[in-house]
Amino acid sequence: MAEVLRRECIYLWYYFDVQFRQIFWYWVLGIRHFLFYLVFVMVYSFLTGLIVNLLV
Repeated sequence: MAEVLRRECIYLWYYFDVQFRQIFWYWVLGIRHFLFYLVFVMVYSFLTGLIVNLLV
């Protein structure tokens, strides 16, 4: 019974390790794009507010 549990744990570890390796870089790219978008929105809001204040 212990051997079966050991093999099952190894299988699950291998399965999740492969899943993690396959999606990790896509996740990193997604987070990077999200952060760039967030910065872009903040800069855009700041610049439009600055322009509106200069015109008024």
